[in-house]
Amino acid sequence: MFTYITTTTVPSFPTLQEKYAATLDQINWTVAIPALGLSVGPLIWAFPADVIGRRPILILGTIIALASTIGAALAPNYSGYMAARFFQGLGLSPASNVGFAVINDIFFEHERGQKIGLWVMAIDLGLLFGPLIGGFVNMAGYSWIQWLSAILLGFILLVKLIFLPETLYPRDLMLSHTKGTMLAAPQQPLDDKSTNYHSTPLGRRYVPRTKGLSMGNIRPLPGIQHPKPYDTLVRFFKTFKLMVVPISVMSYCFGWYWWVLSVVTLVPVAYPTYSPQIQG
Repeated sequence: MFTYITTTTVPSFPTLQEKYAATLDQINWTVAIPALGLSVGPLIWAFPADVIGRRPILILGTIIALASTIGAALAPNYSGYMAARFFQGLGLSPASNVGFAVINDIFFEHERGQKIGLWVMAIDLGLLFGPLIGGFVNMAGYSWIQWLSAILLGFILLVKLIFLPETLYPRDLMLSHTKGTMLAAPQQPLDDKSTNYHSTPLGRRYVPRTKGLSMGNIRPLPGIQHPKPYDTLVRFFKTFKLMVVPISVMSYCFGWYWWVLSVVTLVPVAYPTYSPQIQG
């Protein structure tokens, strides 16, 4: 869904032009604006995901995406539709950095290459499947493109609420215990009634397992060195110390996504009278 929502509306461009009395250039911006939300979101979600955990952020993002998708389906004007599209991207953006963090949380280092490959494949396939599915759904009405997205997001939200555990845990603290060393107890008070505590080599108990936390936990997770709010930006700019990294990543992203999105958005223009309006 991360990239699916950006391109699935492309087959409905002619109808959106008529409904909102907009030019093709303005309608093309309805693909760029959710992409902007996808780009800005990771900078916002990184800090809370490292403090209160991955699960609350993934659930909150899905709720925002679901609400804004319903808003896009019901938007009475162009500005309202654009605002809804931006928040669609913002709500789904945790799938990038928080999703990557979940992989890092739950898999050993030698397993991560394969899992990251599957994760990237899912994100990229959404970009390609979006217009294909949207083209068929558009025959039932342009608004059904958004309603289908809302149905999918509602299902994803339900699955997350039932099955998604918290994966963030005090890795460094746990490693220190296996090496027979002790770290200072966290400053924040912990609930003494909890039974899910790790035992240290010296028999002290103070770190609850994250899988033992309540499913609605929104408190800072104990036993973890929490980052500062500005650390996300600091880490981002630190990548430029090794210029080969940002240059290669940006070149790939620009070349791949620019090319795909250009083709996707230009096909309806190249075949304006083709019926039915299906892309694939």
